[in-house]
Amino acid sequence: MLIDEGNPDKLGDGTINLYKWRKVYELTQQFLDARPTNPCISSSNEQLQILIQKIYSFK
Repeated sequence: MLIDEGNPDKLGDGTINLYKWRKVYELTQQFLDARPTNPCISSSNEQLQILIQKIYSFK
């Protein structure tokens, strides 16, 4: 899914930024798709920490 950052869709009175929520969904999906079939706990934890940092970097 391609998202135009220059057009952050707003819902209702503008309190929900749909762009950010779609981006969070995309990052989560990328993490889930990238998990190996035999997950290594430390590797998955590192990937999850990176995902969480990316999510919290949105303002």
